[in-house]
Amino acid sequence: MVGSIIGVLLSMQLSGYFIRHVFGLFLLLIAWNLWNSRELLDDAPRQTATWALNSVFLFISMLAALLGIGGGVLMVPYLNRQGFRMVKAAALASVSTLTITLVGSATWIFMNHFGFSNQQNSWGYIQWHAVIFVGLAAMFAAPWGIKIATHLKNKWLKRMFAGLVLAIAIDLLW
Repeated sequence: MVGSIIGVLLSMQLSGYFIRHVFGLFLLLIAWNLWNSRELLDDAPRQTATWALNSVFLFISMLAALLGIGGGVLMVPYLNRQGFRMVKAAALASVSTLTITLVGSATWIFMNHFGFSNQQNSWGYIQWHAVIFVGLAAMFAAPWGIKIATHLKNKWLKRMFAGLVLAIAIDLLW
């Protein structure tokens, strides 16, 4: 929760151009690592110190709020690297992104009361028509995605995710 609040406050200080290009380069690195990482031999997650996990999740939530994303694109590769298969990593990331999104959105709405946004059809920087459209699309598409993901081999799911991350990176950089 703290990371989401820090991310919102930090995003108000940085230029969109800077954020876009740094994140695009970061996504290139994530896509490369996902594509080239070794396949898991077992399905046992690594044991990681609690302070290390908390630090990583703080960073991911801060970055997600800074960028206005849920954080799944960052959380899934991290969890996969920690030993979770892609399907389990996506399921865990879905739960964590809900928290990141709710706290980040509440912070953006709260910031509206301090005059940081005067946009129409919004609370702060939250565009409600976009929230409704994306929410409805996700409601109908998510069950299909889950069904497809559970039938794919981990290697192919990881490669597909890497391809998606690469496409997002290219779009951000050009």
